[in-house]
Amino acid sequence: MNIKEQKFEDITILTLGETDVGDNVDSELKESICRFVSTDSASRIVEDLADVKWMTSSAFGILAVAQGSLRPNGGGIHLARPKHRVVSAFNIMQLEKLFNRFDSVKAAVQGFDS
Repeated sequence: MNIKEQKFEDITILTLGETDVGDNVDSELKESICRFVSTDSASRIVEDLADVKWMTSSAFGILAVAQGSLRPNGGGIHLARPKHRVVSAFNIMQLEKLFNRFDSVKAAVQGFDS
């Protein structure tokens, strides 16, 4: 998997460069997110999903567990530019209330300050 990592102040932007986030990608996604969850500071992460057309339920689970770990410490995960199919899957799994979704990376970054 090609995960591009970029910092904007204290926010980490992770761009998933795969169209299908399947079983072969889950372990790398989990490893990338776990690095931020395990730190002592309040991690704020933007997941740029612009190129992602499909995600497995375990990938959604990785994001949900990380969100649950980050929020109590003032951090969290914002989703930027998810495709309709990914949003539909979030809704089916009843995860739509767990994540804030934004139409752009910039809006997702700014969403942490609102």
